[in-house]
Amino acid sequence: MASSIVNFSSVPLPVLTGENFDLWKLKLKTYFISQKLWDIVQFGYTKPDNTTTLSKEEHKKLEDCEQKDAQALFVLQQTVGSSGGQKLHGHIMHLDVA
Repeated sequence: MASSIVNFSSVPLPVLTGENFDLWKLKLKTYFISQKLWDIVQFGYTKPDNTTTLSKEEHKKLEDCEQKDAQALFVLQQTVGSSGGQKLHGHIMHLDVA
């Protein structure tokens, strides 16, 4: 019997070509939602200036946000072509994928 679980690490991600923005955006949004990354992409997170005063729970939440942010950034970096990557450099965290 075939498994109904999808291994998202093996799902090919769409590459932005400049002519497929709307479809690329839709596919990435769906991917981010499926991986529970959409909130971090849409709203980001705020890192406190002083993390030494954080409780264990707050520190864990911050680590989770940093991990999700890095995961979303990695996906974005993998989905832009070489010309798109040059344009996106320095602005990737502000990309409007909503």
